Amino acid sequence: MIDCPSRGGPNSGNAIVMSASDRLLCASRIGRKAVLRESGCLEWTGARRFCCGVPRPVSRFNGKCARTYRFVMACVCGGLPAGAVVAHRCDNPMCVRPSHLVVTSQRWNIGDREAKGRGNGGRRRSEKDTTEIFSMIDSGMSQREIAQKLGVSQPAICYWAKKRRAAND
Repeated sequence: MIDCPSRGGPNSGNAIVMSASDRLLCASRIGRKAVLRESGCLEWTGARRFCCGVPRPVSRFNGKCARTYRFVMACVCGGLPAGAVVAHRCDNPMCVRPSHLVVTSQRWNIGDREAKGRGNGGRRRSEKDTTEIFSMIDSGMSQREIAQKLGVSQPAICYWAKKRRAAND
């Protein structure tokens, strides 16, 4: 059973609203570009955009571009309210299988990430941490090496590398 939230109206920010015919069309398009894996995940094989080194599935539907799993849940639920987050129960960012997805809030998603040990424990980086990360980046260490050394995720280090590049511009 998939729990669907109430939908936002057509003018409510990043809301996605779909008619019955849109839902059928969207589902058929997505189905052609996904492959069932042994893990049970339905992995997207279409367009992808990288976010901090992690591929994310992207699609365009009715002139709107978004992550494919948002369109999947809009198909299943008939729409998504503005501000809704689609999280992966399977922790596979390329999975578009509706039973592996949950429509939730950003707060829940962050709590789930922390509970699974992929976050920063909710603490902010100190000035000392920032200096240490920047010096490791400048020394040529890979993001993966830095992440392992500090016990954080590689995407977290990607975030700091972007801050470092911005500071140098």
